[in-house]
Parts: sequence; C-alpha cells; structure tokens
Amino acid sequence: MRVLVLEDERPALEQLLTALQAWDPDVDVVATLDSVRDAVRWLLDHPEPDVVLADIRLSDGRSMDVFRRAPVKCPVVFVTAYDTYTQEALEVGGIDYVYKPVRADRLARALDKVLRLEAHFRGSEPATGHRRRLLIRRGSELRTLAVDEVAWFTTENRLVLAVTRDGGRHPVDKTLATLEGELDPQRFFRVGRGCIVGVDAVRALRPHGKGRVALTLDPPGEAVVSAELAVAFKEWMDR
Repeated sequence: MRVLVLEDERPALEQLLTALQAWDPDVDVVATLDSVRDAVRWLLDHPEPDVVLADIRLSDGRSMDVFRRAPVKCPVVFVTAYDTYTQEALEVGGIDYVYKPVRADRLARALDKVLRLEAHFRGSEPATGHRRRLLIRRGSELRTLAVDEVAWFTTENRLVLAVTRDGGRHPVDKTLATLEGELDPQRFFRVGRGCIVGVDAVRALRPHGKGRVALTLDPPGEAVVSAELAVAFKEWMDR
C-alpha cells in the first residue's frame, strides 16, 4: 500500500509511522508533508497514492483545502484531535476519522477498511494485463516461475515466499503490496498483512472468533482473514 501522510507535528508523525509499520512492515510511505501548499503541489506532480492519512490542521491551513484544490479518488483517513469536522471530512473523500493519540489497533481497523473497499470494487475489473510470471531465487540463480503454479504467497522474516502447488517455497524479490497490485484479483486475494491466497488453494473456511475467518490451505498451511475483510473474502470465494 502506498501511503501519503499529511502531519505537521513531529511527535504525532513518528507515532503514526510506527503504527503504520506495525500494521504492515511493507507499507510504502511515499511522502510526509506538513502544509497545504506542499500537499497540493505533491498531489498535482505525482501518481495518486493508495490512501492519504491527513491531520485536520496543517501548518498553513486545514487539510480539507488540499483535497478541494487537488481532488483525489483514493480514500482519505483523517487523523486528528478534533471532533468538529466529521461532515466536512466526508465531503472530501474521508472514509474514517481516527482520533489522536493514535492507537495502532485503531489505525489498523481504518486501513483494513481501505483494503475491504478495494477488494469490493476491484471484483468487477477484467482479468487482463496481470502478472503471468515471477523471478525467483534458487541459490545464486534467478529463474522464472509461472504465476499459475503459485498457490499462495506468504512472508517469513520479512522475506516474501511464493508457495507453489507442489509445496515448494520460493523467495520473490517483491513486496506483498506490489504483488497485490499486479496479480489477477479474480484469482488472488490479500487476506491480511502477511498472506495472499489463490482461490484454488483454499480448502476450508471456519470461524476464528470476533468475525475473523481461518483458512485451511493446500499445500498445507493456514491463514486468517480479518473481520473487516471477511465479508468481501466470502463474496470473492462465492463467485
């Protein structure tokens, strides 16, 4: 996930970045900006991020003015100490309103909501132009692996592994966030921070408490779908 952060207070920024890393070590913070002027300029000059985390009050004005001057299509999560701007935040693309001091679990719920919305809307996209093969490492060599051979992707010790249908586990020089954007969403679903599953790899689903769903995978493995993604995941499996 590519995240743009708008925050003008250093302690709050550090707290936010720590919470982001706790949610997903692979998250890509594309920029941290502290003013309306710099944020507008950045949005006009760069590709749109996947989500914006924005404090309400920046050094030279309110962040809502950023999105009026440089409208975005991506979700915006407002992170603020103020509770008087909720309606205005919704009018400029806000999908959640996280209060300071930021708790890692509360921010995680907001970002999981972003993933859930993406999963819902991407379901109608045509399955064209998606990645068909990967470069994998075998010793000192690089070889190609057809995506059709991959059952699921996981992470171990910050390393991304492609688990193939025969049980092989192959290191991939890609982050899960990058793979999520390149794989066919009709065939692959990111169920959490550390796993992308293929539809043919899911053998069983069972309740896992608090709305979560536990998956039994083939080749043997397990994954847990968060409560925020559980409905979208079941809809994806039921197509």
